Amino acid sequence: MKIPNKLYRKLAFGFVFIIGLLGLLPPEFVLSTLLFIAVTYGGVLAIKLATAHDLKIKRETKT
Repeated sequence: MKIPNKLYRKLAFGFVFIIGLLGLLPPEFVLSTLLFIAVTYGGVLAIKLATAHDLKIKRETKT
């Protein structure tokens, strides 16, 4: 599977952006914000997975 060049550009831009934030803002604030984003994203993915699994089970039990 080939990774498109746009993804590399986005990753590089994000990396530079985070380094810039670390230079401008206190590191504790930046790291806590990134941790909050990661935990929130993980929670949303877990809820989506659980909902999809629940709907799949309901669909299988109907038939």
